[in-house]
Amino acid sequence: MDDLINKLFKFDYSLNEFFDITYKIRNKMNYLSLMSELHPKNRIKYLKLLLKYDKKLNEYMINPIYFDFIIKNYDGSEVMKKLKKEILLNGYGKDYIKLREISNKLTEFESKFQKNINEDIKYYGKIKLTKGNYSKLMESIQDENERKKIYKLFTDIAYPENDILLKKIIKLRKEYAEILGFKSFNEMLFKYGEKLVKSEKQLNTFLNKIDKKYKNQYFEIIDKIGGGDPWNIDYNMIKYFKENGLDINDIKKYFSLKNLERVVLNFYEKMFNIKFVKKSGKFWDPNVEYFDVYYNGKLLGGFYLDKFPRTGKYNHFAVFPLKNYYKGELPICCLVMNYNEQNVSIYEIQTFLHEMGHVVHHLFSRADNYLMSGTNCTIDFVEAPSQLMEKFIDESFLKKISENKLTDKEYKLIIQYNYYKNIINKYRQLNYSKFDIQLGKHILPINLNKLWNDILTKAYKIKMDSHGYCSFGHIAGGYESSYYSYLYSDLMADKIFQKFDSKKYRNIILINEEGNIMKSYNKYIKEIKN
Repeated sequence: MDDLINKLFKFDYSLNEFFDITYKIRNKMNYLSLMSELHPKNRIKYLKLLLKYDKKLNEYMINPIYFDFIIKNYDGSEVMKKLKKEILLNGYGKDYIKLREISNKLTEFESKFQKNINEDIKYYGKIKLTKGNYSKLMESIQDENERKKIYKLFTDIAYPENDILLKKIIKLRKEYAEILGFKSFNEMLFKYGEKLVKSEKQLNTFLNKIDKKYKNQYFEIIDKIGGGDPWNIDYNMIKYFKENGLDINDIKKYFSLKNLERVVLNFYEKMFNIKFVKKSGKFWDPNVEYFDVYYNGKLLGGFYLDKFPRTGKYNHFAVFPLKNYYKGELPICCLVMNYNEQNVSIYEIQTFLHEMGHVVHHLFSRADNYLMSGTNCTIDFVEAPSQLMEKFIDESFLKKISENKLTDKEYKLIIQYNYYKNIINKYRQLNYSKFDIQLGKHILPINLNKLWNDILTKAYKIKMDSHGYCSFGHIAGGYESSYYSYLYSDLMADKIFQKFDSKKYRNIILINEEGNIMKSYNKYIKEIKN
């Protein structure tokens, strides 16, 4: 790694050689990033290496010689447009030394923010409050006061440490934006970020539209199930469906993780004409698996599957890129899950489908430059391929996983339950997006607790009092001022799903040879209409 970085700082290469060097560096950084989240024993070691090299790379990215190199080689191609935006964002023509200091500090604070979330373990009695355990408790405990106590514990994760850190992060973002000549962090990202939304005004129009779409649906559901205090929603939902003939907790025994994995992989194999082949090997944990993926008999790429939680491990579900396609080098990624047991919930079924959507997006992409391949696309679209896959959950899909052991009425109720949960989740995403975008406005000094609870109180029409923003990892994990993109990309996923053609979707959107995802998306929509 040191040799590659030293080579980079020599500035005696062609544009083609530059991409070759940075591709190798990116792959090694991806590996360090993954291990800093997953390695059972040496996460801290990998995190220190990641921060060390990230600091060096920041020094390179905010360097006038590098800026001149990009300007000199600018040819109007998609990848060079992207790099030109990056050097403008990194301070081309500005005080790059000060910007480098701020950038290094931001990296340090944002890594610490995520670390605090992963390592602040809360317990209810002897039960560890992982996301899965929290949901089970909130669905099953009859005493409302006990549910309220658990809710308070769970929403206090990383508080007050991350409240303090987030204020520092906001201040540094403001300083950075002002050096570049912008009034706010939001304004800077709308100008130079990889976004389809180009202004705060455009975003507010979009959020108001989404608010109208989901608000009434949310409150209709809450009225049906009998109330919407945050510690009561899950319990009331379970109770409502039980009274109508569906015991959500009881039916879970019919949905095994083994069957889920088999059915989901088979679903993707048939849809995209691919084949998953498990390979043996020693990985960072004994439970980790690796799959080669073949398309039409030819190796497409591969992915790791890390399914179960362990102490200190990244505690959500996500896909981490390790290698993007580039000059014949095949892509590899890692699908991180956190299943607590051998049976799965409806949410976990949907999540597996969702994350595998990211996997096939990463593996199929054949853009001619790694910087434009796979999930290296505009953030407003990046979730669309995964959200699209969620929409294929229907009664027949559930019957395959449960081996048709439930009644038709129960399958219909499961679909209804899943619909209710999705509406509640989208309304949550909407209101979290409102909080996220406020952080980029830099109303300093800022009372984060008041801002968070004021937004949620207004949205849910209940007096809210939580520190949930301290465990809202997206705001310091790559989705800052961009959390709305989950909702934005879902609208595009809806359009793709309405007239879905798997071959056209694979060949136009996933493969995306030109590296312009929106051009590919528009081409797909046009061809489907025709």
